[in-house]
Formats: sequence, structure tokens, C-alpha cells
Amino acid sequence: MARENIVKFGEWISEGWDLFRQEWQTWALMGLVVLVGVLAAVAVIVLVALAIAVGAGHGEDPAATLAIVLIAFLMGIGIVFFIGYVQGGCFKAAFNQLEGKPIRWNDVWSAPELTLRMTGANLMIGLLTVIGALMCYLPAFVVAGLTYFTLPLIVRKNVGVFEALTQSKDLAKRDWLMFTLFAFVVSLIAQIGVYACYVGIIFSFPLTFTIGVVAYRDCFEPGLKPESKVEALYTKSCRQCGASIPVDAAFCDRCGAGQV
Repeated sequence: MARENIVKFGEWISEGWDLFRQEWQTWALMGLVVLVGVLAAVAVIVLVALAIAVGAGHGEDPAATLAIVLIAFLMGIGIVFFIGYVQGGCFKAAFNQLEGKPIRWNDVWSAPELTLRMTGANLMIGLLTVIGALMCYLPAFVVAGLTYFTLPLIVRKNVGVFEALTQSKDLAKRDWLMFTLFAFVVSLIAQIGVYACYVGIIFSFPLTFTIGVVAYRDCFEPGLKPESKVEALYTKSCRQCGASIPVDAAFCDRCGAGQV
């Protein structure tokens, strides 16, 4: 079967960036919440590891050392579930914004019911990626492309992990090479903030969700949002905060900045 041209590389990234720009303060706050949560858990694990090292040097009770190791292990598991939790909330917020609904920073906590499925999907994708990496590494990138829509499918369609994996694979395999390249580029964009002393990740991390929902819309729900060209005839972006406002507005309803 001939490969279909599905991926709209530049369009998806550009529109995902526009979504982020329109609500960049809100997305930055969500990114900050995620960053602080992960760093706090990592800090606890590091302190526990130091306690183990000090205890071993002083010949402390092995039972105490075992307890400390168990605490570190549980904290690691906690990070995995925390990431699944916030991913559900962030995708939910991105879909709301795509539909023109208002979003708030605390939307990051809005999808606790999806935590187990999001975490399970992350673990399954991680396992498949490891298997792909063991097969000359390149298949790991293909796995990322084929599973790209797994998480947004769980959020949007409320399906199980295996159903989401199957639907993602069935769609992406029709243009698997471009989806592989696209998933790789989006992951690089999301990681850009790491190279700015990690602080920049609060701005780059949200692009994973805004770009992801734009791609999902075109592939699964093309009617999810009005055509942007038609919408542009009636709206413009605030000069100060980037929010969408009426084209004839003199002031921004969101931040109050003048538009003249």
C-alpha cells in the first residue's frame, strides 16, 4: 500500500506555537508546576541516596538502610505517576484551548481519573522504546512516531491504553516515516528548555501538548476548530499578551493593554 502524506510538519508546529503564544503565561505556570514537582521529588531521592551513603560509611543498621532504599524507590514511582497525572491535565487544557474555551494554570490538576491510564501508556511506550533501542536503536524512533497519538487519544476519546496504542499505530503507520521524524523534532523542541539551566523547560515543555492537539485534530477530528483563515477575519492577537481579541478592539479583555 502506498504511503499517504498525512503529516503537516510546519503547519502543526506553527499552530501549536500560536496556541502557546496566545496563553503563554498560563502555560508557563503549568510548566513551572510540573518542573517544581519533579525537582522536589528528585531532591528527596538525592537526599535519601546521600543518607544511604553516609549510613553505609558509618556501618549503620542494614534494616535502616533498606528502609531508606525503599523510600527512594517509592519516590521514583511517585514521579512516574505524577508525570502521568499532569500530562492528562495539560492535554485536557490544550484541547480546551483548541475549542476556544478558557484555560487556567490549575488545569494541570484537572484529569486525575486519567492518571493510571496515562502512566500505563507511558510505561508501555517506554518498554517498546527500550525494545526498539536494542534492535540497532533506530526502531526506537519509529516507536515514538507510531505511538505519537496514544496520550491525546486517552484524553480525548477516554479509551484504554491498548486501544489508544492501536488507534495511534493504525493512523501513523500510513505515513510512518514522517511521523517518526515529526515525533523526533517535537521531542527536541520540548527539550530545548533543558539547555537553559532547566528553567526554560517551563516554556518549551507545554509545546508538547499544544502541537500534539493540533496534529490530533487534523488526523482524528478535523472539525474540532473553525478554519484559522476565516477566524482571522474577525480576531487579532493582543500586542501585549498574545490573547485572541476582536479585530476592532481598542483594549485587550485579558490584560487591558491598549491596541492602538
